[in-house]
Amino acid sequence: MTYVSDTGDLKDLSNVQISEQVRVVKVPKGPTGAVATIVEHLVTADYRDVTDTDADTHSASFDYPKMVGNRNVPLAIARATTLKAEHLLIDKDTGKGTGKELQFFLFRAKGVGLAVGGAAGVGGVAGAVIKQSGFGIAFETEKKAGKYYLRIQKQAEANNGADKGEINAADSKQIEVEII
Repeated sequence: MTYVSDTGDLKDLSNVQISEQVRVVKVPKGPTGAVATIVEHLVTADYRDVTDTDADTHSASFDYPKMVGNRNVPLAIARATTLKAEHLLIDKDTGKGTGKELQFFLFRAKGVGLAVGGAAGVGGVAGAVIKQSGFGIAFETEKKAGKYYLRIQKQAEANNGADKGEINAADSKQIEVEII
């Protein structure tokens, strides 16, 4: 995302914040299989300053064992245990799961009290919807030939008052990750 101040000085944007919003598509049916658990654990960033150079973060968080009895579990073992749990989740759900999320961004200016879209904004979050910030993100899990996969595809899609966002063809191709 690119930010531009009308004065040409990015320091003018020190009171401007942006927030990624994600909504799970539940109509006509919600996420299925292992994807339902993944989106249930989705974590997105709250409002952050547009002058912040850190990348926006979002992830799916899962519990993993840190202690067994009074002993610390090494990270490699904890990671392997978590991945095994993901494999079992895919196996339990006959290997396939699908789901979709809608993503858009909100804008607000600290100290100005900007809350366009009503006092609660969109979905109870105060802020103005950024015009061209709408995307759809499709998820799929699958077990194929004994291997476990997560596939993700992001495409421009109008939603929640946001017009289609801009994304180049390379970034809108499906990504496939083997869960090993």
